[in-house]
Amino acid sequence: MKYNTDALSTVTLEREVPNEVLSEDTVIHKLGPQDLKTFKQLIEIFKATLEGQSKKEIDEFSLNSMLRHVTFVGYVAMKDDEVIGGLTAYEIRSYYKGESEVILYNLAVSPKYQGKGIGKLLMQTILNFAKEREHSRLFVGAKKQGTAAIDFYRNTGATEYQTAKFVYDL
Repeated sequence: MKYNTDALSTVTLEREVPNEVLSEDTVIHKLGPQDLKTFKQLIEIFKATLEGQSKKEIDEFSLNSMLRHVTFVGYVAMKDDEVIGGLTAYEIRSYYKGESEVILYNLAVSPKYQGKGIGKLLMQTILNFAKEREHSRLFVGAKKQGTAAIDFYRNTGATEYQTAKFVYDL
């Protein structure tokens, strides 16, 4: 497993993933302002794999703005220069010291690469990022109907809370 040196200073897995599952040419890359093309490839994976994702045309202006925004965090898993999965998240600052948080917005892996430890590696990468930035917790939402997502988060160490979610459609 190789890491882009710009992604993280160190990445460790709390749960070891067998070497035969993750090949040496899988790279985790932290998205930056220069990564519009890569980000667009990740959005296409989101559109193809995540239930409820918009099928609308990608807005490049918005993507460029996101890539430059100080609170945006994005990572992609790449194999042979192909985006095979990734995640987007946001840092949320708190009024109080030591209580800032990370919200995981989307995480997906291309169907061809699911079940090979890529999702777990991405999850560990964002958890390590949050710890290094001294955030107090990472939040993620999953639909009750999405049992695969719920199982994934339970299996990667998340604690489940029962909450109500309210949405205003504008």
